[in-house]
Parts: sequence; C-alpha cells; structure tokens
Amino acid sequence: MTLMNSGDAKTNKKEIRTIINETLQNVCDHMLLLLENTVTLFVLLPEKMDPKQSGVWAVDVAELIAESLYRGNGIRYRIGLGDFYELFGSMPGSYRQSLDAIKGDSIQAGATSTAEHDNSANIHYYVQYAIRYIDTHYQEDISLDMVAAKIGISPFYLSRLIKQIKGIAFVEYLTDVRIRKAKEIALETELPIAEIAFKCGYSNISYFYKVFKKATGETIGEYRKSH
Repeated sequence: MTLMNSGDAKTNKKEIRTIINETLQNVCDHMLLLLENTVTLFVLLPEKMDPKQSGVWAVDVAELIAESLYRGNGIRYRIGLGDFYELFGSMPGSYRQSLDAIKGDSIQAGATSTAEHDNSANIHYYVQYAIRYIDTHYQEDISLDMVAAKIGISPFYLSRLIKQIKGIAFVEYLTDVRIRKAKEIALETELPIAEIAFKCGYSNISYFYKVFKKATGETIGEYRKSH
C-alpha cells in the first residue's frame, strides 16, 4: 500500500515511522519505506485470516494508518492498494498497482465494504451512537478504538461506517466538534488559551493552538478580535 501526501506540508520521517509502527504493532507485520512525500508499506496478511477477506481488511488497515497520521501530524494522505501475492518477488507488481490506484483516485479496484453485508438499521445505529458519544464527551481523551469498543465492533469497521455516512473520518468529526466548542468559549468568556484547550479535550496547548489556527486561520486572540 502507498500513501501520498496530498499537500505540500513538510514531513518528519522519524515521526511518521513511529506513528505507523505504533498503529500496526498489534495489527500485522509490515515493512516500511519512507520517501519525501510518500509512505509505502508491504503488509503481511494475518495467518488465520480468510484470504477472501483480504481486500476489505487491507482497506481498513490503510484507512487506519491514514487516520493515525492525520491525528498525529495533521497531514492528509491519499491511499492506494495493490493486490496480495504469495511470492515476495511479485511485490513490485503490487507496488505499481498501489501507485495506479492513487492516480486513478480509487483506494483499490473491486474492494467492497463490510458495511454492505450489515443491515442499514445497524449501520445508522453504530454511526449515531459514535456521533452522540463525541458530542457529549469531546472534552475527554477519546479515541476511535474506545468508541468502537463501547459499541462492540472493530475500529476498522466503525471508521469506514462514519466515513460512509458522514463523509469525513472519525478524527475529523471530533476535531470539528472541539473547534466549534472552542470558538464558543473564546467568544463567551475571557478564559486563557490553556483553559479553553483543556475544556475542549486538548492537553497539549501548542497542538491545540496549531489545530485551531489551521481550522480558523486565526489564533484565539485574533478570532476574538475579528468576531
């Protein structure tokens, strides 16, 4: 699988490597190659997994990596997947397929979502539960894994359902809710930035500062003045 940086943002290879290795440590074995604006991985299918599920599983893994990178450094990546092969010598073909998928603006030709095999009532229940949980617990340290565990489904599956129904990733929706609340607090109170960050679920003030400015184009002080 190949992930391509969709913007011109500078990347920290050491940081990216750490994020990916931590994300996949309990998911699958992998080999990682980092270039200037692309991340390429060779991933091994879990031994006990039915090969028929490999396409859906690979999409889930790729989207999990992309979401983890966005959450970790704020950079959005496009995803491309090649096919599974039994022989390592066939990997160049899979690599070329992953690049072709990115150029064709499609994660993987023929990949089907697990959501297609679930009924619509369940799908909407899962998504609405996740949305309500974010809306009421945004000030806490919540994650996709945590919410998925409360529902009783895999984080891979929940991530895909939210993207399918809401059109944005879990972390994007969580960020939107937190920034919307931060705007309200900034205009309705005179609280300093550190307290606003804490009330909106951010323990790292500098990271909150960066996220708020990226979302609004202004710092908290500038936002207060202009509004």
